[in-house]
Amino acid sequence: MSDPNALQEALADEHAVIYGYGVAGPRLQGADRAAADAGFDAHRLRRERLAELVTAAGQTPVAPAAAYELPFPVQSAADARRLIALLEAGISDRYYDLVLTAATGERVEPVDWLSDSAAQRARFDGGIAAFPGAPRPVLP
Repeated sequence: MSDPNALQEALADEHAVIYGYGVAGPRLQGADRAAADAGFDAHRLRRERLAELVTAAGQTPVAPAAAYELPFPVQSAADARRLIALLEAGISDRYYDLVLTAATGERVEPVDWLSDSAAQRARFDGGIAAFPGAPRPVLP
């Protein structure tokens, strides 16, 4: 993945997603909590991988903010599920950008991330986009 700007943007979004999972996870229980914990861990690993790729591209990885503004208050399990679905939808856009900017041999990793993110989103909101991360087609 050779586009350092796309890598930095994905890394910045991963920081925000991890923050959001940290808010949402404690409001969940049982299988939802386990899925949120697994998602949190997966995003932490992706953040580390993106930081490695940014460094390999000769740049300094963007640092996380101290806090992030959430799109709505997260006070219940339903709010937490909604937040996770929203976070996954957003990060899918970045993974899609990485797929588009990657050389053919470098696409496997972001495609895997995109697939995992789509599955996590479906888990928490019950639906899935036909082409996760892709812009919606403009119909006449």
